Amino acid sequence: MLADKLGIMRTIPGFLDPALKLGQLRKGVSFASAGSGYDDITATTLSALPFRRQLWHFWRYKLLIRALLGPRRAERIVNRATFIISAGTNDMLLNYIASNRSAGPIAMLRYKNHLIARLSNYTQVMRMLGARRFVFVGLPPIGCLPIARTLLGRDPDGCDSDLNQLAASFNSRLIQLSNFVNYQPRMRSAYIDTYTIIRAATDNPQNYGSVFHISSEYCQDVL
Repeated sequence: MLADKLGIMRTIPGFLDPALKLGQLRKGVSFASAGSGYDDITATTLSALPFRRQLWHFWRYKLLIRALLGPRRAERIVNRATFIISAGTNDMLLNYIASNRSAGPIAMLRYKNHLIARLSNYTQVMRMLGARRFVFVGLPPIGCLPIARTLLGRDPDGCDSDLNQLAASFNSRLIQLSNFVNYQPRMRSAYIDTYTIIRAATDNPQNYGSVFHISSEYCQDVL
């Protein structure tokens, strides 16, 4: 959707798409893997490509585009490209919380810092490969996601406030990382606050269109 709005292309093709044509490399590709995260264990658990493997594909992409356009043009394309990084929800919910449901706040804090440290390292690797423009997407209110409401929801609204606070705390560190990247020479970074957007929509859905009531009874068998 974002690529379409920017007039780049309707959808960003996956780098591993067998139908990918060399000419499409100039406009951009996706290295993402559904179910992955910043933690390698998350990717292993959910049978996805770990982040470091995605970086390896980025390196392969550079080799291909250098062969296609030459070193100078290839480097210019990578330098001017915008890299959108969005992960963390799978790490928190489907990896850590799912296997450590009794984890206390200190353990959660350590895991959050672990994820931020890994992302910081990944960002430095991407910088070494020529990336200069980053967009970091924050976590949503993960305590209100269906799996969290089913396993842990105990607040009046059915959410888990501890998880939401963890997401907000993670986002604060993500903003710090984004600001740090901005201070680096010839680097640009932005942060997308999905938490506030989604929370506003869930707290006051009537402000965003029609409201439909869905009973939790319809979801129990699925969840």
